[in-house]
Amino acid sequence: MIDLERFYPAAFIQELEKVDLETDNQTLKGLLDQANYSFMRYYREIFDKHFIAFSKLLVSLGFHLTYRDPNHLSKFLEKLDEEDIPVGHNLRIVKSGPQAGEQQNHYFVFRVQEEPIAGVLLPDQGLKGFLRNPVRQIAGASLPNLPNVNELHHGDYHSILPLCRDLGVKAGGNGMRLVDLLKECPVAVFEYEFGSNLKKYYSSKAAKPDLITFLQSKKDQNLRI
Repeated sequence: MIDLERFYPAAFIQELEKVDLETDNQTLKGLLDQANYSFMRYYREIFDKHFIAFSKLLVSLGFHLTYRDPNHLSKFLEKLDEEDIPVGHNLRIVKSGPQAGEQQNHYFVFRVQEEPIAGVLLPDQGLKGFLRNPVRQIAGASLPNLPNVNELHHGDYHSILPLCRDLGVKAGGNGMRLVDLLKECPVAVFEYEFGSNLKKYYSSKAAKPDLITFLQSKKDQNLRI
């Protein structure tokens, strides 16, 4: 464990405790710069007390982020820059494993600025499109609340296409499209549009056995995905 007193003296922690809505931007920027990746990693409890991940804040405000787009935060960051609201940024380069060499950007803001940030972003007409959920339900009993993109990627859901391939459901030729087949599915199926004519399909992990039964019954159909 890194020595907190050596690398982040008590004075730094005390300055974080003093931050409020009256703190000037120059002071905020200086503290954000000091809250580097090591601090975020090794002193998570202290970090989370004072800061919140920018993407997490956006999701809590009702915005829908497209994670396949590496620039999905750029419009939000540009807006805050226009309003002179400082944002912390930590860049991490993965050193090992299958993601070695990948650059991971971590943006964060002070928790005390959540309300002012909401007041800037929510009324902005250029960001209204991000308030529309790109997920829609195409099969199964209608649900009152749809999952968002973050829940599809990190929640209790799974992508259907890999399952089709594992089960040997055929693709290609001039057969039925996968989307048309899934519309006959008795379990809830969600379509996520993440680009021009680019769509993915998900279902809940809890419903996977019923989905497998359905797909196996359609195994001999020739599909084009």
